[in-house]
Amino acid sequence: MPLAAPDLAALAGSRLFTGVPADALRGIAAGATSRDVAPGARVIAPGERHPWLYIVLRGELGVFADEGAKLALSKIGAGDCAGEQSVLDHGTPSALVVATAASHLAVLSAEQMWEAMCRAPVIALNLLHVLSERIRQDNITLRASFDRQTLFEAAASTDSVTGLHNRHWMEETFERELLRCGRAGKPASLFMIDIDHFKDVNDKLGHRVGDAVLARLGDLMRRALRPRDLSARFGGEEFCVLLPEVGARKALQAAERLRARVDAQPAQINREVMVSYTVSIGVAEWQPGTELAELIESADAALYEAKRAGRNRVQLAGARKVRTAA
Repeated sequence: MPLAAPDLAALAGSRLFTGVPADALRGIAAGATSRDVAPGARVIAPGERHPWLYIVLRGELGVFADEGAKLALSKIGAGDCAGEQSVLDHGTPSALVVATAASHLAVLSAEQMWEAMCRAPVIALNLLHVLSERIRQDNITLRASFDRQTLFEAAASTDSVTGLHNRHWMEETFERELLRCGRAGKPASLFMIDIDHFKDVNDKLGHRVGDAVLARLGDLMRRALRPRDLSARFGGEEFCVLLPEVGARKALQAAERLRARVDAQPAQINREVMVSYTVSIGVAEWQPGTELAELIESADAALYEAKRAGRNRVQLAGARKVRTAA
């Protein structure tokens, strides 16, 4: 169907044909046709040959990732265009364009569009502006998608109570770090930390206070350890810390500093409640070739020895002497 007189006015006001001389516009419109599209009708389909440019004179089109998508990636309103990429590169479309409202479109073939740009070069400039804006919007969308993905990944690897990483993250990350230390010929050490008599805290004060104690310990660990140390909630009231490039002697010193800080800083739950608690820590030095599970087992055995010796202590795996509170 040829363009009607009102269509010519709408075409002149479109982004693509802004600034085109009236005589050139009339020549372009003479070769164009119009198309009415019902809501839900496909205008452009991915993978199908599409040598047409559409200018929305009335209505609205939506760009969707695929047939099953419920939300449009972007909207194309009156005065805007669709299909320009296929016109330029002669490729097949990569997105699905569907009418989201009853729409009236002007249609130009790729050949007619190239002839129009030769007749009125300002059209090419307008098209560059349209494409530039589309690219900018796509970049914003990609950035937002990346940020959402980052948040999802952080939530999946973070313990909600303490804010530390969870055991799944720990097992993957600690393994990689041990491999790195092995390739570099560097030592590494691991803590197993357990809150002493934590069951009593839960039984006497309730799980809400117990969770608050766990959160306070997680915060204290973040402040007490080096930025490069890797810490995670192992499960329950147990925590695991990997110290890359740190041997047994310095690891014992770091563990003792952490134990002393916990002992000296009761958990302030609220204005009325302050909970004093202590931790026991087992320390194991990694040996090249040792699996993470074996390293954890060694540190856990040292932790058991610290518990058996009276708690609020640091114990090195394989050592007889237990470091105790002063």
